[in-house]
Amino acid sequence: SGVVRKDAPDEIVLATGPNSEVSVPRSDIAELRIGKLSAMPSGLDGQLTKQELADLIAFLKAAK
Repeated sequence: SGVVRKDAPDEIVLATGPNSEVSVPRSDIAELRIGKLSAMPSGLDGQLTKQELADLIAFLKAAK
């Protein structure tokens, strides 16, 4: 599992960590499913100030 970085006809490249990627040949993939859980840690909104949360949302929107 990971975040899709590249979706090509012959392979899928997944980000599996901050500095790691895995390339998986499409011929090795039986099924692709969208995860139901967020990659964001649970309860993070309660640990950040309103300004920090607003900054995080702005950063994520800009990174699309």
